[in-house]
Amino acid sequence: MNPLRISVFRSACFAAVALVPLFLPSPAAGGTLSRSNDDGHAVAGVDRAFGVPVYWTPERMRDALATTPPLDPGSVLDEPVAAAAEEASESGPAGRPLPGVRAHPQRLFDPSGAGGAVADAASADIAVPAARGTAQFHYSSSRIIPTSGDRVYPYRAVGKLFYTKPGQGDYVCSAAVLRPRVILTAGHCVHSGRNGSDGFFRNFMFVPAYRNGTAPYRTWDWQWVVTTTAWSRGGGGVPNPGDYAIIELKDQSVGGRSRRVGDLTGWFGWKTNATHPNHAHALGYPVNLDGGQRMHQVTAQSQGNFSSNTV
Repeated sequence: MNPLRISVFRSACFAAVALVPLFLPSPAAGGTLSRSNDDGHAVAGVDRAFGVPVYWTPERMRDALATTPPLDPGSVLDEPVAAAAEEASESGPAGRPLPGVRAHPQRLFDPSGAGGAVADAASADIAVPAARGTAQFHYSSSRIIPTSGDRVYPYRAVGKLFYTKPGQGDYVCSAAVLRPRVILTAGHCVHSGRNGSDGFFRNFMFVPAYRNGTAPYRTWDWQWVVTTTAWSRGGGGVPNPGDYAIIELKDQSVGGRSRRVGDLTGWFGWKTNATHPNHAHALGYPVNLDGGQRMHQVTAQSQGNFSSNTV
């Protein structure tokens, strides 16, 4: 199968969600993917009582840093290059959470030491005025308003991803629930961009609807991660035609029954070849806003940069 044109955000701050299509070929599609599972990895066991991987102490979560790959300055175009020939579109439906699932916030750590704690008072719900980005296109940016909106579907299917770069430390990104037990994130959030199968990060933990150090829908351990060859061998910079990845999460016992993450959060739909021209709505946890402690949203018109397979 020929790869379709995809659109993903290159930022570590935001998750690519329902309005951001992508195509993921199967592992059998001619070596187009790099993958890894937790066999032999330095991942601690799981505290089944709370679902928190033992590795993630409150201190490690509090001190985790953001990942932002280096940007090629020449990639910001005043005018987009010509689009590739249109290809057939593929799609998958969204899914709602199980009825009756309620948030039960679990305190993971005190974010005050991370420089990003924010009060939940309604008076704190402020928006950033509409502005122009690097390419002089208008966009708007704000917290999720009201604050409680991050626990309503589909917003609660977005969350914070914690992970470890071997030899460097602990980091954070954003991710979104794409299928019942699968989350979507950036390739630079799972892999160094070098050394193929040896470049994967470790200790992935997903916290859907994260807010100010709490996990309202539990924390979720991982069991399988995959990214594209374009990212795993692309040198680690952006733009990159395949800077996206998926992680399969482990099920856990909830109320005496085995549940998938999507059972609690719901999941997003997806569609290929449909982001441009279109309207983008990005959700995630940018560390330059509220220290990454609260969900934010950015909306904007699209601009194609088809030379690097991005919008």
